[in-house]
Amino acid sequence: AFRLFRAALAPLAEAGKLGYVLFQLAPWVRYDDARLEYLASLPARLPGWTVAVEFRHRSWLPDHAHEALGVLRRAGAAHVVVDAPVVAGAVPRVAEVTAPVAVFRLHGRNAEGWLRQVRGEEPAVREKYDYLYSEPELRELMPEIDEAAGEAEQVYVSFNNNNRDYPVRNALMLRKMLGQPVAGGQSLPGDLFA
Repeated sequence: AFRLFRAALAPLAEAGKLGYVLFQLAPWVRYDDARLEYLASLPARLPGWTVAVEFRHRSWLPDHAHEALGVLRRAGAAHVVVDAPVVAGAVPRVAEVTAPVAVFRLHGRNAEGWLRQVRGEEPAVREKYDYLYSEPELRELMPEIDEAAGEAEQVYVSFNNNNRDYPVRNALMLRKMLGQPVAGGQSLPGDLFA
């Protein structure tokens, strides 16, 4: 399976467009030693590529943060720092660099959408991730991003608040805050899920 997976992604890697390969655990995947060992094996299965792991159940973080982050560090896999609503049952943001590449994924802070999932309901993707970060909220993340930049060779920040044009608008805001060039242009109206 990994041979086929690698072959499918190879054109991106060869073009220099593959920053990392994300392994996002489902929200119901709980911590256990066998899963941890499997995660530790991922970088060896995809040699030469950065593997990033996103935990989505509290049994990993914070409950077993020491074990989980330690294994990722020893394996050379990146821990994905997640920004999401601070609600009961959600995984907290743990800004820890475990590899030469640091990865931040910003899911938005739509608390009601996340609470519906915690309650066992199934919110629509557009509801859960319908969120536009404010400039102060992005500024709040800057110290963690700056610290990661001091520890890692490369830092990726991706926006998964994937409703409307919110990810693009937030990425442009963050680039400005970081002093990076921002190309001209305008947001396009529309709805990704229409």
